[in-house]
Amino acid sequence: MDTERSRIIIVNDNLPKFGQCRNLLKNLFDVYSASSAMELFKILEDIIPDLILLNIDVPETNRDETIMQLKTNERFSNIPIVFLTEKQ
Repeated sequence: MDTERSRIIIVNDNLPKFGQCRNLLKNLFDVYSASSAMELFKILEDIIPDLILLNIDVPETNRDETIMQLKTNERFSNIPIVFLTEKQ
């Protein structure tokens, strides 16, 4: 019995941190990587994920604008978004 795995997009420009997240999730989910909002929307042309993990500190990515684009587009508006931060 072949079941489709859930898809997660991680938006993070920090490759070591992305690698850590991917390693934690890859056995359960199909994990996609984007280092900017532009890359995120490029991936969204091909797949609709079940979750987006968005690092709030990604350079060249305006968090508010990205969220507005996602939530006002009918195709993406129901995708849950979880914010990530490396700040302590």
